[in-house]
Amino acid sequence: MPIIREPTTEDHQIWKQRRSGQSAEFTFDKGRIIGSAAFRRLQGKTQIHPVGEHDFFRTRLTHTLEVAQTATRIVDHFTKINREYLEWLPSHALIEAICYVHDIGHPAFGHNGERALHYFMHDHGGFEGNGQTLRILTKLGEFSAQNGFDLTRRTLLGTLKYPVLYKLLKQKNSNLTYSERNMQGIAPLDIDPWTPPKCLLDTEEDVLDWLLEPFTEVCASASDGLMDKDRFVMCFINHNGEHKPQHKTLDASIMELADDIAYGVSDLEDALAMGLITPQEVSESLKETICTCLKMSEDRFDQLLDENSRSKGFKQFSSLITYSLIRLTDVKVDGSFSNPLFSLRAGFKPEALQCIEELKKFVYNRVISSPAVQTIEYKGQRIIIEIFNALAAKPDKLLPLSVSHKIKADTQNDKYRVICDYISSMTDSEACKLHARLFTPDQGSIFIPMA
Repeated sequence: MPIIREPTTEDHQIWKQRRSGQSAEFTFDKGRIIGSAAFRRLQGKTQIHPVGEHDFFRTRLTHTLEVAQTATRIVDHFTKINREYLEWLPSHALIEAICYVHDIGHPAFGHNGERALHYFMHDHGGFEGNGQTLRILTKLGEFSAQNGFDLTRRTLLGTLKYPVLYKLLKQKNSNLTYSERNMQGIAPLDIDPWTPPKCLLDTEEDVLDWLLEPFTEVCASASDGLMDKDRFVMCFINHNGEHKPQHKTLDASIMELADDIAYGVSDLEDALAMGLITPQEVSESLKETICTCLKMSEDRFDQLLDENSRSKGFKQFSSLITYSLIRLTDVKVDGSFSNPLFSLRAGFKPEALQCIEELKKFVYNRVISSPAVQTIEYKGQRIIIEIFNALAAKPDKLLPLSVSHKIKADTQNDKYRVICDYISSMTDSEACKLHARLFTPDQGSIFIPMA
């Protein structure tokens, strides 16, 4: 690994700056996040299986806690395998804060809820769950009037899984040129074409500029003369014909590894424990890959599945996979950046990458895409669409006064953006109750306050 410079006093000062002009420690960020309404609402949002379907299933909140725990273990692993970049690794408080907020922008009903909101917003700056996370943290959060949660620069940088604005991806991706539809009419029954690109929302362009403002270094080994901050937001990869952001910070890459592990392993455990898939199906599809990655005998694989199916809820099985995947992570250097916060990147080793991709593919194809899950998600999608249509038709009459005031008080506020912010903040239960209030004759009361 190339020699990595140690962080300077100026580096530490830049990381701890906030948009309000003050500075803070990362424990400050963590405390604000845990105390926020957006964090609490994660307990009422779908991870894969609908909230309330069974108490065993993970919600967005329990998933988030597991991601944070896995990320701290990855950081601990990195401290043991290489000393060159030790001073650049995030503290436990910092990586936990980043992981705690990584999903707070996701709406009710999983990715179908996300598609439903993007259907309405694609001509109004777009909607994407990760982009909404930054919007909550820097604009909508309750801790300040102008700066949302007013978190430190490094924490916010660590949340940027996809640090490219929607308008840039819309220009580059031909699949984002949508066919015309009647905004006041009934939405199409299939809104898969409105799957949003992985991006930041155009409304947070000023925030992105502030976050990257200090990073004006130019990498000596790069021939194009681009500053770090420009390269960070201007480089894309083409994945199956779709352009996606190429870069992220060291902290964001650690968070993403932990998220992938939780998605692939924990959600597999849920499905096994609740009988949605069988040990035999797992064995037939994943035995070879997992045994190769973990260097485990096939007999041991079968023994773990058989023993845990009777008594241990598959926890030993999933814990062993998680531990092995953590050990198969590493940090590499991208030589096109000067600042180590951008040039250092965490990733899986090749054998682990194959394993995690197979796990995620299996969970998606056999669990998420199953009719049992999709019919519930589709219902959620229709709930979001019908609520949005109603509120957009009569925002001054149907929105809570505190929400409709935002449209009246500032003519710069796009009506659709205000409605989108309102709906995307709802838990599954809140969205269902509002839908019933609007459309079910015997539901709703003037004595039940609007959220």
